Amino acid sequence: MSLRFVVYAGRDNVEELLIVEEDALLTDLSGLTAVQVVLGSTTIDSDAAPAGTIWWTDQKTVTQVMADEDPSGVLDDYVGQNADVLKLRLGNVSELESGVYQNCCLLLFDSGNPDGVVWDQRVQITVHSCE
Repeated sequence: MSLRFVVYAGRDNVEELLIVEEDALLTDLSGLTAVQVVLGSTTIDSDAAPAGTIWWTDQKTVTQVMADEDPSGVLDDYVGQNADVLKLRLGNVSELESGVYQNCCLLLFDSGNPDGVVWDQRVQITVHSCE
């Protein structure tokens, strides 16, 4: 099953992602140094994108609703716990054209992985113009 979400071009909608890797929720993202989102031939880099495009400093409490929506079942073990959330506000990225981007990649960088680690959850991002 892949993760799917919609980006509205020119809008401030925010997508919040909990990062699950190897059947465990990554609750602390403070070690991240950068994040890249790759949609087709466009790469959005947290270091180069406008401020407020990609960030991971906020925490969220995992709810039962979130766990129920998780097809992997991993979040069941984390209900009531806090976890850092990766937030994406991609509507302000002018290079994105309307369309459906299949198999987008999220690359997570930290001091031990300077070339980045591909988050192995497949992501489909649809970009809509909302004019």
